[in-house]
Amino acid sequence: MRFLLTALFIAAGFGIAQAQTRIDGAQVIERGYYELGKTKTISDSSISTGQRTEATATLKQSAARIEVENGTVLGFSFIVKGQPREGNVTMRVIWRYPDPGMKNPATGKTKYTDEYDTPVAMNSKQTFYWSVGDPWQQVPGIWTCEIWHGQRRVVRQDFEVVRK
Repeated sequence: MRFLLTALFIAAGFGIAQAQTRIDGAQVIERGYYELGKTKTISDSSISTGQRTEATATLKQSAARIEVENGTVLGFSFIVKGQPREGNVTMRVIWRYPDPGMKNPATGKTKYTDEYDTPVAMNSKQTFYWSVGDPWQQVPGIWTCEIWHGQRRVVRQDFEVVRK
């Protein structure tokens, strides 16, 4: 009986902690061309390239129009405002690509979106980027990156992508 009550109190505590997360909004603070520091590759078969990277990213040049070639890194930085003041909240990142989408020659699959969940630090600068590689990834048109918390889109950034 004690174990059951303890489990209920712990579960209730987690529910209260999650319920206390409040997103007041987000502000884009920069966008454009980025340079990456040391990268960590994460295999992810749900992503069009089959992997994604985590790295420190530094803005090289502010821009909304991005000329892509192999090695171009486009992205944006923002701050999510809310509670808890410090700590992380899980958010969904969605990259949207224009027609004709990204057709990976290794898999033969065409994707118009890539999505994944990731922790986002509250009230501090966050940077999301896309490191463009092979020509099949250099899709011209409007690329959009959206950050979602549950059913709510918190921030959106569009890029006009053109081939160099």
